Amino acid sequence: MSIRSYEINLDSFSSLIPEPIVGRQGDKNGAVTLYVTVTDRGAAVDLTGQTINLMAETANGTAIIADNGGVTITDGVNGRFDYAVPNALWSEAGKITKAYFSLNDNDGQQTTYDLIFIVKESIDISQEEAHNYVTIIDGTIRDLKTKIDEISDAYSSGAFYSRNESDNLFASKEQYGNAIKNTNVVSMGVDNTGSKNVADDIQTIVNSGTYGIYFPAGIYLLDHSIEFPYGTNYPYSIELNANAHIVATSDMDVMFKIGESEVAPDSLPYTPQNKYPELYEVKGGQFHGNLNAKTAVQTSENIKGYKISEMTMDGCLDSYIHLKQSTESFSHDALISDLRIGYVRADEDASKNAIGIQADGGDWQLNNVYIANCKKAVKSAGLVTISNIHVFNGYDANGDIAFQVPGGIMGSEIYIDSYHTGISTLMDSGKYSGTSIMISDLFYYEYTNHDTSSPVHVIDTISDTSININGISSQFSTARKNDGSQVVYIRDTTDSSKTSSISKYLNIRGIDAKSNNDISGSTNIIGDMLYSGANQSLHPFTVTNGMNLPTNTGVIIGYIPDPTDSQSFYAQNFRVSESNGYYVAECYLRIIKGFVNNDKSNGQILVTAGSDRGQLQFGIGPVQTINGKNLHAVYIYNTESQQYLPELTITPMGFSPQGMLFPINSATSAVSIPALLAKTTDNSIGIDYVNDGMDSTKNIVPMNTNLNNQTFSGIYELEGGDVHWSNGPSGLTGGSVWGYLIVRNQGICFQELHVNTDEVFFRSRSGNPASWSSWKKFNTVSG
Repeated sequence: MSIRSYEINLDSFSSLIPEPIVGRQGDKNGAVTLYVTVTDRGAAVDLTGQTINLMAETANGTAIIADNGGVTITDGVNGRFDYAVPNALWSEAGKITKAYFSLNDNDGQQTTYDLIFIVKESIDISQEEAHNYVTIIDGTIRDLKTKIDEISDAYSSGAFYSRNESDNLFASKEQYGNAIKNTNVVSMGVDNTGSKNVADDIQTIVNSGTYGIYFPAGIYLLDHSIEFPYGTNYPYSIELNANAHIVATSDMDVMFKIGESEVAPDSLPYTPQNKYPELYEVKGGQFHGNLNAKTAVQTSENIKGYKISEMTMDGCLDSYIHLKQSTESFSHDALISDLRIGYVRADEDASKNAIGIQADGGDWQLNNVYIANCKKAVKSAGLVTISNIHVFNGYDANGDIAFQVPGGIMGSEIYIDSYHTGISTLMDSGKYSGTSIMISDLFYYEYTNHDTSSPVHVIDTISDTSININGISSQFSTARKNDGSQVVYIRDTTDSSKTSSISKYLNIRGIDAKSNNDISGSTNIIGDMLYSGANQSLHPFTVTNGMNLPTNTGVIIGYIPDPTDSQSFYAQNFRVSESNGYYVAECYLRIIKGFVNNDKSNGQILVTAGSDRGQLQFGIGPVQTINGKNLHAVYIYNTESQQYLPELTITPMGFSPQGMLFPINSATSAVSIPALLAKTTDNSIGIDYVNDGMDSTKNIVPMNTNLNNQTFSGIYELEGGDVHWSNGPSGLTGGSVWGYLIVRNQGICFQELHVNTDEVFFRSRSGNPASWSSWKKFNTVSG
């Protein structure tokens, strides 16, 4: 029996997984169980005939987990299986980021998106060292007797090597294994002192036929490109010592061309029936373009399925890594990790105009990378999955786009520093693609001296893009004014030069509402807004901090767009409540193209809790243009004598694509209201309180108030004066009467009036049509 379980859907388009899957060192096999469904764009993947394996590395990368013993296919046709996580996965404390399921059949292997595991430390056991855990060949041995029977049958049929045969086989394998090694270029006579160009010498070694190349520490000067082979009978490897420096001394397009030339013939021994020309690894070293090389490392159209890692690169003019699209497919099937690209003072040379990593296809991963001062950090034509990425643009680098991803992006733990655009779906054609942006834990920061001549768009795309954001925080330069900088900038799908207040697939959770107060003494009106659109999940947020509202003043709680020709109306539902949780009102706002409500208001407002007092009210102001957007301000306002507006919280409800812009920062002072709202008190329905607790004073009831209209449950304070209230008890004595009115309305409305003359009155309202009974006075006895 498991103590923790997770429901996981692994889809080819969007993978919704728990983040993270948590266990503890020493947890037994099956202590954590995963209930997995595999789909392709929502349709179930048939798992019939598939072998499902978990492939993973332990948290510190010291051991490999390759397991299918914990897999139980529960509904193969509908893509469902259970997985009991093995004890070996929990051997090392830390975060496991290299983990995925592989699906294998006669046609080959397919893999899912990565899963993330967190292994917590144990304090009550002596944890053993991690070991490789491989059960793929024959699974976990559940029935030892069956295995013994199989061995016995095989022995009886002679299906064993003799001792001599075994000794000969192992000897040949040892000799064969020793032969498969990377060739040490220094051992082959290549100079590594930096005293001469060695490109010809290295190319000669590569062309002679090797299983791979190894560069010891040193300096290797190149005056032309090195072309590495493809089509080998073995996975090819290029390994560089961490202190191996590759330096371009002459103009060249690429320093290392991976998979550029075909080997002919390939006579090196390997398993002939298992050719792996696509399996490449390039690891280590420091590449210095020296403002001579356009690109450091480039993969060719002849390969896919490669790994590039543990490199430092600087001084290139066009790009540092260029992944050319394979002629076989659009997918790269590549893993890029542990890179440092560019250097902080790139403003001193032309490398500031380079692209960090350019991918002409999709389906590749980028992990643990720092990219400094590139015009574009990452440019990918297809889908890229990223994690733990820091891109920095400082000084005079004038970074354009951090991530240009028209093919879509999935990622977490992203730090974007001072780019004008963080994530964009801009294509080379100048148009924007409608794709998928799935981001969690993104932080955007802009340093004070950054160029503020153009606005910042942290996410820049069109309304057709599916946007899923979970945890995003931004901090713009304090030098910015009201320039239209915006966290999520949505363009019109048909005309990307125009902005859109409509997003068809927008889901936002966990936006930091504090770090966006980016301007000293003011707010960036549109930049500091949250857009309420389709499927957006906004937590309640405060719109007022509590203040007095003089006559004909109010606060702006948000903006609702003016309808375009193609959109007949905009609407927004929200609930308003006090910070202490008391419910105030539910509001439905709608604004129609060209609609004016008797020249008094620019839209229709329905408030479910209203009164006729006409004190604090909702209203929609006239259209105004703010940062290129035609918007109507939505007010809570006062037209009577000074009123106190408490701290109010808004919870958006009933989302639609025609939503509203809400401010991140709450209002702290009153503003004058437009004349059309001041002309009348009946263009909006007043705010009042509804059933929410009888033990709270709701409001002050001024003199001359018609008590017949006080029908909402609660306790009301009565204002004293020389004139009594209309429709109050006729038997009141004294010239300055004050007290409390208790109202209880549950179909029949009861009023109980306590006054300072030690008198108590009561009456009720009922019937159809409803009418008030006469006031009755309690007889009191002195005690």
